[in-house]
Amino acid sequence: MEWDQLLAPRRFVVQKSSAEEGRSQFHKDYDRLVFSQPLRRLARKTQVHPLSLNDNVHTRLTHSLEVASVGRSLGQRLGQYLQGRGVLPARVEAEDLGVIVQAACLAHDIGNPPFGHTGEDCIRDWFAQHQDHRVMSLIGNDDEMQDLLWFDGNAQGFRIVTQLEKHWFTGGLRLTMPTLGTLLKYPWFSSHAIKPGKFSCFRAEAHLLQQLTSQLGMPKQGERWARHPLAHLVEAADDICYLILDLEDAVDLGIMHWADFLELFKSIVEPSELKNITQSIQPMRTRMALLRGFAMDRIMAEFIQAFIQHYDEILTGELHSPLISLIEDPSVLFFLKAARAFAQDIVFRNRDKTGVEIGAYAALETLMTAFIGAGHALCELGFNGLSRRDKTLIEMMGSCQPHEQLSAYMVYLRVLDFISGMTDQYAARLANQIRGIF
Repeated sequence: MEWDQLLAPRRFVVQKSSAEEGRSQFHKDYDRLVFSQPLRRLARKTQVHPLSLNDNVHTRLTHSLEVASVGRSLGQRLGQYLQGRGVLPARVEAEDLGVIVQAACLAHDIGNPPFGHTGEDCIRDWFAQHQDHRVMSLIGNDDEMQDLLWFDGNAQGFRIVTQLEKHWFTGGLRLTMPTLGTLLKYPWFSSHAIKPGKFSCFRAEAHLLQQLTSQLGMPKQGERWARHPLAHLVEAADDICYLILDLEDAVDLGIMHWADFLELFKSIVEPSELKNITQSIQPMRTRMALLRGFAMDRIMAEFIQAFIQHYDEILTGELHSPLISLIEDPSVLFFLKAARAFAQDIVFRNRDKTGVEIGAYAALETLMTAFIGAGHALCELGFNGLSRRDKTLIEMMGSCQPHEQLSAYMVYLRVLDFISGMTDQYAARLANQIRGIF
């Protein structure tokens, strides 16, 4: 892959866009995302702890903003390295890489349904349980069926920014191609994914993926495309934030003790800095933030070092491992493994968290049964043949409302557009209304 092609600031849909002092095309991408409704809704979507009463706990929006901040730093550091090597195109500055990664990071969770990853699991489980049911009998082919069975927030995010938001099915937000390419964590279809949650494009957007990868020069390798090099930094920023910041939430919620948090950071923070922080009279939350700052700086340096060491593999699209698995510094490696283990063994199995997730399953099952059922009836009977209840359900979908000329696959995707766009609170409230609980 060539940086000149990978970073060319062409928009996905050509439109008049005058030059502005102090704002590049990539800055415009970031601004378009900031002012978008799907991003705003992330404020009431789960990061890890659903429907938390603690206002300090991360939502999808605060997580996305923090990932964007880390991603900008990673992109600028890489840009400075590439500038030193003399491989950046003449019109591109090191700062531009930071802004591209920042924008892609801001959008990396924009397609997540309510209740976080539990929401994705609920949707997949519903389709799996109804695979032999009449509602699935109208799906045209195995590829379309796989999209539903392995529904993924990454693919929904790509659909939002290229189809649904702002310019309805005429380019979406009309972002630049470098930003869209960087957003693609898994540039392939569900039929070529290894497991659920590991693809970035539904078959409905196949033509867009093919156009994008061709324009950016992302080579096809078998049935998949190579990642845009900057996509590795988006993944790295996400890894850094959820490993460190989820620990802070665990302390806030009483899941993790301050002493355990401190012990974990001893492996990565310099002893002198650690002493200054632990002996400080600052509130515990401030001390956690100081520890986080020192840890992040060191971890980011290691991620950039891993990128540099595997630079040739990345540019040829042959690196298939995440950068986090390529870090060599023993202290950083120990910290990251310990943080991941704690999250998996303690945080994700917390009783309060899992209790709410059971309720999330019930809410989404109600919504899926009602709206997919109405969509199936629309395909079979047409709108005029629907019951009053199903007509009301279809009309409730607003801009996502499907019409009877669409295939069942497209109708069900419209239903998923509607449900995945819901906030946690709205999904729970609407499910109760459908069940007759007022």
